[in-house]
Amino acid sequence: MNQNLYLFDKDSLSKLNWNEIEQGTFLQNYFTPFMQKGTKTFINNVQTELQLLQVGSLVLPITINQKEYENSYVVSPYTHYISYAKEELRNLKKYWLSLLLQPPLSGLDYYLRACHFNQVVIVNNWLVSTNLYPTLTTQQVESITSFLTTKFPNHAILFRSVNEHYPNGQVEIFLNHHYLAIPSRQVYFYDPAQQSNLNSKTRWLLNRDKKLLEQSDYRVIEATEIPEKNLPRLIELYNLLYLKKYSLYNPQFQLSYLIHAIQEKFLHVYALQKNEQIDGMIGFFIQNQSMTTPFFGYDIHLSQKLGLYRMLSSLLVQKAHEHQLLLHQSSGAASFKRCRGAYPALEYTMAYVEHLPKFQQQAWRGLSRILQKLAVPLLRKYKL
Repeated sequence: MNQNLYLFDKDSLSKLNWNEIEQGTFLQNYFTPFMQKGTKTFINNVQTELQLLQVGSLVLPITINQKEYENSYVVSPYTHYISYAKEELRNLKKYWLSLLLQPPLSGLDYYLRACHFNQVVIVNNWLVSTNLYPTLTTQQVESITSFLTTKFPNHAILFRSVNEHYPNGQVEIFLNHHYLAIPSRQVYFYDPAQQSNLNSKTRWLLNRDKKLLEQSDYRVIEATEIPEKNLPRLIELYNLLYLKKYSLYNPQFQLSYLIHAIQEKFLHVYALQKNEQIDGMIGFFIQNQSMTTPFFGYDIHLSQKLGLYRMLSSLLVQKAHEHQLLLHQSSGAASFKRCRGAYPALEYTMAYVEHLPKFQQQAWRGLSRILQKLAVPLLRKYKL
């Protein structure tokens, strides 16, 4: 079952025959610096051990963690399910509700730490908010699970960013192999192939956003047109939106990451420039006929009347049409996305814990039940 699976760390990486691998040159050039220099060289709040898992002609990045409770959620389920919740409590305007929820959350925090909740291996982890997947077969999932539980008998085996929609049937494959489906968030997809099915109001909104961009004073420029001295501005715009406005638990990309991601053509970067000043940007990557945008930002200090978010969103839709790719729009701004033709899908962290001690299994199963019963109905009812 495991004869075609191999695991490579930074010391054994030279033994990997890249000629046998799909997109071998790209994967070698992209991941080697992360492994040799360490992930914190590129992403400030990601401390993890990165290894590469060969599954036949596929290579999947995996991250290995023990505790590291201050990590970004991209490598830490504790941060995703506990630290974020604590942050939301601090931001609640209803003080009484915060006081009410604080004790049970603190209890859950202590319990999950005691159950080694952050001792995980995450498969196909690209260290960004959304991992896009190749179409994995049931045999591949079975082999990966068997191989990794043997290699890491004390770690939960996770697959982040697995959703109900694409690739079709992936959730069922994991469930059939005894993975737990732990709700993560509700995400949105825009499919250019469905354009003819959009209603008139939706088409009108999309055209209005497109005209806003076309008639603005902004010029759309590609990464090749951005001097390296101006790249810190792109990091600044991402930080303004994702770190300052949203959460410090989002990946804290360093300039070295952006330079590397552009150079190796992992990120396709476009920016809105006016009078030599960049005020907004997008950076998307492509996998298996789909695209998503882990690098996105604009100057939140400028007037909303400018419509920077609308223009950037329109640019993404245009790129999806240009390349005929399914656009994974992540979560947030649900009403905005729905009105423009996007449709929802629940996203899960799929967790395999069958090989772990019972007390650890109970922690994962309990969290899954709580979120399935409480979070999922709210996400669907309020169309979040």
